[in-house]
Amino acid sequence: MMVWATEIPLREESTVEGVLELAKCWLAGSPHSQWAASQIPFPSVGKMESVSINDETVCVARAENDTGSWGGLQYIKIEDGATKWTTEIVTFQHKLGVLVSIQIHCDLPGASPEIPKPKKPYFIRQILAKYGGGRDAGIPVHDKPLILKEANVDLAAQIVRGELKNHLPIIYVSSTWKNKSAINAVTLAQWAGGLAHVVVEPSRAFSFALARNTDRQNVYGGAIGIYWPNSNRVRELRPENYSSPRNLATATEDLVRRALLNRLPTSECTWGYLQELLSSQRIADLKASGSREIEEYTQAFDDDSSTKQQRIEKLEHEVRRLKGELQRAEAKATDAQSGIIKAGKEQPFYSGEIRDVILKAIEFGKAQLSPDGRCRHIIDDILKANHMTKEGADLHGEIKRILTTCEKLGREQQKSIEQLGFSFNKTGKHIKAIYHDDPRYSFTMPKTPSDWRGMKNQASDIVSKLFH
Repeated sequence: MMVWATEIPLREESTVEGVLELAKCWLAGSPHSQWAASQIPFPSVGKMESVSINDETVCVARAENDTGSWGGLQYIKIEDGATKWTTEIVTFQHKLGVLVSIQIHCDLPGASPEIPKPKKPYFIRQILAKYGGGRDAGIPVHDKPLILKEANVDLAAQIVRGELKNHLPIIYVSSTWKNKSAINAVTLAQWAGGLAHVVVEPSRAFSFALARNTDRQNVYGGAIGIYWPNSNRVRELRPENYSSPRNLATATEDLVRRALLNRLPTSECTWGYLQELLSSQRIADLKASGSREIEEYTQAFDDDSSTKQQRIEKLEHEVRRLKGELQRAEAKATDAQSGIIKAGKEQPFYSGEIRDVILKAIEFGKAQLSPDGRCRHIIDDILKANHMTKEGADLHGEIKRILTTCEKLGREQQKSIEQLGFSFNKTGKHIKAIYHDDPRYSFTMPKTPSDWRGMKNQASDIVSKLFH
């Protein structure tokens, strides 16, 4: 069973030979292996060599043809005489660039309820440090977050709409209304280096601009969105659903790791494909030499057939596993869609807003129900199981704080309130503040401090219309 997988685009100056040498150094330097670098083979092109020490085996192979060149290292270790760990590092160099894949497989001796969860392979950190990641749809592959600038709305919109043509997943970190991230993006990017890009919003105002460009399909309010390559589907993780920023980051990491396992690898960048190349080359060499040795031909064809069959079985196993994952995902989606209330057409202005409104209405109306009746018991149970988000109360308090501490809407106040989702129309005699560009929520603001009660009254009107 595969327990870890990723594919990393490398810089163009990277080479197959260089990656193989680094793989040898990784294995020789690992405290979990018993190999010295001099013991690990480095075959010529078109060859495969294998060596074993006790319960460990290393196999190194190289190949090339008109379309590119390949190099691979397979390391097998038997733990406790039963559990088989296999690490496969394969590099594919072609005219469009260099791609390296890292896969870890674990074969257990029997059925087990626990699926092994290994740590991120140290080789990934080594290869990024020595050769550096390439560019993936314009985004550099490294272990630092990409902090967007206010002018990068189009790039963010491409991510949300699935138009970027990226190879690695993208972890999109939206801004809270306080213009901060809900997690430590630097720490998350260190973990995600070589696995996914970490892209960070610069501000809440940026989030509002992005919402206008994507029909409000973007994650926002501090949520984490994981966008898969060549897809506009997103998995959203909300901060309020986790007890701490660290738990939110851990859930993000686990989701990315599992998603990479569920993605079919690039066929040309696998150990099985490299074996096929070598088998095919051996047959071609025998034909070219005019060899008539039946045993050599038979062995070559048997090796080629066996390699292809192993690859087919491996792919069939992956298809079965992915079908199971899809069935479970569809079941979850069906359960989610069959909730108590069917959603209408109104779009939330902050995550959890619609649920907050429903809970407010239920709380307000429950007094009309018989205290000891069945309806009241159901409503009390729903209210106990559901809690309103903190964001609604925070927005309510911040709007009131900004508008009740000034006599007119000055530049500083406008900038502060824009961060909360308001835009301004100043073409007429009065300033109009519009919430999330929805004309139903348009408010006239005083331009002069002639009425000191004006801003306080307006603050009451705004919070009443938006939150009551």
